[in-house]
Amino acid sequence: MLHFSVFLITLIIKEPPYVMYIDDAEVQRTKPQCGTQYFKGYCVDIAARVADIVGYKYNICLVKDGNYGEMLLNETWDGIIGELTRDVSWHVV
Repeated sequence: MLHFSVFLITLIIKEPPYVMYIDDAEVQRTKPQCGTQYFKGYCVDIAARVADIVGYKYNICLVKDGNYGEMLLNETWDGIIGELTRDVSWHVV
């Protein structure tokens, strides 16, 4: 049997009730950009369940510009789509 380890960066956009910060005063104050322990919500639960079933480790990070993705004048993308096309991440929820 082949054994290997996969670690993915999962990009998300903070949009309640799908993705929110946990109910913690320090987290609410500092607003961390990455860390599975800082987020809750429907999409966070799905990401955790899929990782358990498939068997990979992951980290959740907010997409840097907070956008889903729009084609720019230079024909590149911003948002989650842009980060996928630039190989910042291979996985989005």
